[in-house]
Amino acid sequence: DAAEASEVQARLAAAVHALNHDARPEARLAANQWLLALQRSPQAWAVATSLLATPDPLPPADLLFFAAQMLRRKIQSPGPALLGLGLASQLLDALLLAARRFCAAPAPRQLLTQICLALAALALRAEGGVDGLFARMPHLPPPAVLELLTVLPEEAAQDQGGDTGVDAAARCRFTRELLAHAPSVLEF
Repeated sequence: DAAEASEVQARLAAAVHALNHDARPEARLAANQWLLALQRSPQAWAVATSLLATPDPLPPADLLFFAAQMLRRKIQSPGPALLGLGLASQLLDALLLAARRFCAAPAPRQLLTQICLALAALALRAEGGVDGLFARMPHLPPPAVLELLTVLPEEAAQDQGGDTGVDAAARCRFTRELLAHAPSVLEF
């Protein structure tokens, strides 16, 4: 419900602030533990996408950065959580909206990078993810397109080392799909 979501967002804001600004190690540790638990929870999807879509006034930059980073980590986590919940299409739309929204000042560049990393991770894991992303790319402002074109190939290479639930066949498919769109990159 709305009251519970508001309470979670308030706790999230307090925890991110404590993690980044509290001088006491025990407060930072408690904040980190709470944030890790939230990240593992199913409600993290809604909390993070809601924060990135919050109308003006914007939440603090470190809170927006954490929300984008949390989405990227959840997408990259092994298991069927993303596809099992049927979130891929909704998540793609939410991340593209955030990329459009935060591609210019006063948003920090690192926020756009985290959003684009989440988009790249989603494109790797979702069925038709690369095609869906490229179909919507012309609607993005140039800074977001450039950032995406930078991080997409990196996702295929960097993601190979960890236990991310992405097998070699999916990685090859992702690479082939990216290469198939190489001619359209010149049109951007």
